[in-house]
Amino acid sequence: MFFNVHAVSVANAFIFFVGTFIMNSYFKCMNLKIHAVAFTPDDFNSLSPFMSSSPSLLELVALEALYNSTNGEHWYDERQDSNFPGRWFESEDVCSWYGVLCNDENRVQNITLEQVKLVGSLPSEIGYLSHLIDLKLRGDGLYGTLPTELGLLEDLQYLRLYDTQISGSLPSEIGEMSSMRAIDIIWSDISGTIPTEIGNLENMVIFQIGIGGVSGSIPTEIGRMTRLKYFSLLQNEVQNLPTQFGLLDNLHWLYLYNNNINSTIPTELSNAENLIVLDLSNNFLHGTIPRELTTLQYLRKFDAEGNNLSCGDDDKYCFREYVEVVLDPEVESCMCVRDWIPLETILLLSGTAGAAAAILHFRQIKREQQRQQA
Repeated sequence: MFFNVHAVSVANAFIFFVGTFIMNSYFKCMNLKIHAVAFTPDDFNSLSPFMSSSPSLLELVALEALYNSTNGEHWYDERQDSNFPGRWFESEDVCSWYGVLCNDENRVQNITLEQVKLVGSLPSEIGYLSHLIDLKLRGDGLYGTLPTELGLLEDLQYLRLYDTQISGSLPSEIGEMSSMRAIDIIWSDISGTIPTEIGNLENMVIFQIGIGGVSGSIPTEIGRMTRLKYFSLLQNEVQNLPTQFGLLDNLHWLYLYNNNINSTIPTELSNAENLIVLDLSNNFLHGTIPRELTTLQYLRKFDAEGNNLSCGDDDKYCFREYVEVVLDPEVESCMCVRDWIPLETILLLSGTAGAAAAILHFRQIKREQQRQQA
């Protein structure tokens, strides 16, 4: 019995050695100019039992698939309207390829492809880039859906897609990307609802899908993303404003303008004590503005213009003097709106000293101005 097992092990090792030798010889002979005939999905599946111990080869398969599926042969520099200066597979050093950055172990860590006329879709083989940390793509020639295999990328921290025609919903498998820190998708055809599995992304800091077709409800599981600082679904079709945003102590920026939110403004938002910007403009919000929002000491801008809000029965109440408040005239008349210090000025100063120091600084300036006028 031992002999048979040993024989099988030797046979597998021999197959792996021969396979690796053949592939290496092939790459050298072809000067690494791999075309669609080099690896097909069927070829890869047949080789995968012994390729699993060679991550670099898996990455090469993934890069070839990405190159072919986005019309890599016809990439060119859109900024100079010229041919692409350095095509993939013309060098044996993968880490020297345009837009590819490797880690110290020569594993593909970053892929950045912008303004190179990408045309096509993201291949499922992208899931083989097991060391990938940052994926940034831009191009209105990108279409199709996000492959579910993205969920295999446990090290991926940044997914950035700009100016694409990628459509469909975020795959639920995205909840398996435990290292994810930022999803930033602007100008796309992403639609459908946000999967509840997004609540598994507890390391998420930035979540943005801007100018798309996301609809339905923002999942209540959002309240589990406790490191979230920036959340934006600007210009989509979402319909709710979950109270769970109030559980996010680190949330600084919340942009939900130009959606279909038809509800009241929950008082629980005042529990997100570090909010700097709250933009709920151009929705279908109704009811009154919760007085509790005026207690947010770091708030710099509150925009609820373009809704169906109304005045309450209480006396006027005021936001702090450094808050820019944007409301419809009929609502503004029942609020105490004070002169405010421009947001960009405060943010400029608060870059290093912090918001609190900036507030104190401007208060001191205001006192000095009042003394001089007196």
